[in-house]
Amino acid sequence: MRCFCFLKNVIDQTSDETAYKRRYGFDFAGPSIPFGAHVEFLPKSQVDMARVHEFGSKMLQGIFVGYQQDSGGGWSKDLLVADWDQIENAEHVSEIQTKRFHYKEVDVMLKQGKFISPLVEGTLRQPGSNRYRNSSSRRQAKGDLLRGDDVDEERVDTDEEEGAEDEDRKEPAEAQPEETESADAPKDYWSFPGETIHIHHVQPRTTLFVPTEENYPIPVKYLDVMRRTDTDIEDRKDCFYSP
Repeated sequence: MRCFCFLKNVIDQTSDETAYKRRYGFDFAGPSIPFGAHVEFLPKSQVDMARVHEFGSKMLQGIFVGYQQDSGGGWSKDLLVADWDQIENAEHVSEIQTKRFHYKEVDVMLKQGKFISPLVEGTLRQPGSNRYRNSSSRRQAKGDLLRGDDVDEERVDTDEEEGAEDEDRKEPAEAQPEETESADAPKDYWSFPGETIHIHHVQPRTTLFVPTEENYPIPVKYLDVMRRTDTDIEDRKDCFYSP
């Protein structure tokens, strides 16, 4: 509500002036960002900086939640951001701490010139919800192959050099199940949507999949450090992963 009221005062005009200009004598000079927009922020704390890979992006993902105002209602030139990972892993909103950054330390993410709202689109889980709202469309939009009713998906980004010789590539291998299964049992399988590789776990697991030269469809030297796991299980409490 505070974000909405602030934006209304700096954007909506009555008598050719905004409420912000009538109050302070000048137009609002900061960025106009809608509540819930996807942003990236430059980490400042030691904990956040430790999450940034040495050879990757220096920014972290977040959701814009508002403007930090001074006493009297003016803008302090700081923006308020909620950490993407905190939102995704929180079971209650009380587990999310709003972070404050100078506006030059925040980049707004756009898609075809439009703001992105991950919580509205369902690409980011809302605290307390059982699952992403738009699970199926998320995967289909990425080009995934859907098979079976309850499929766990792990995504590992690759950093494959262009022009790699064909002999460096292996034929897609079938993921090895943890235990011996009957011949008729459904098997784990791979899909290749763009620059990522997805393994779809049809067989139940209690540990994370570890790629090796024997069970991976391309040489592991091309793997990047980023990894993401999604599940179709409705209640996240039913998901257990052992280190």
